[in-house]
Amino acid sequence: MQTSEAIEGVRKDIRLSDNSTVFINSGSRISYPEEFTADERVVRLEGEAYFVVERNETKPFVVKTEALQVTVLGTEFNVAEYSDAGITEVVLHKGLIEVAAGGRSVRMLPGESLSYHHSTKEMIIESVELEDVPIGDVMYANNRTLQELFRMIANYYDVEIVFEDGAFDGTE
Repeated sequence: MQTSEAIEGVRKDIRLSDNSTVFINSGSRISYPEEFTADERVVRLEGEAYFVVERNETKPFVVKTEALQVTVLGTEFNVAEYSDAGITEVVLHKGLIEVAAGGRSVRMLPGESLSYHHSTKEMIIESVELEDVPIGDVMYANNRTLQELFRMIANYYDVEIVFEDGAFDGTE
């Protein structure tokens, strides 16, 4: 297995052996085989990445995180799972994917966002507006608390955002 990591404040593009492309976000890492086997294409993600997967109906592409497994044939989607957030999010841009966690699975359509809450094991699917812009020019922050938005900005720009405990988490 190979591991590629995007250090804080930097993004990294990886081309996999099947010609799929992975855009790894700042502070994230992906593990993948040098060559995929004859029967599977599996990668492991820690953090956030945007995937452009080459279609192969006989060999599904699988992204595993600590909480979820995302299975695709060929599509474009974003997966974000940061250990301190307690939530994993998947946004589907093109194609069809299946997301599984805790013995339950759901299929997603383009323009849908899935939020998986680690503590409650709940999956929530919502419609989102997808902008037709190049990868990396948009940060999706619909229905986010300010605390979540600050975490996204801090990770993206490799900065520390300091605020009073409870100030933006809805407890005060």
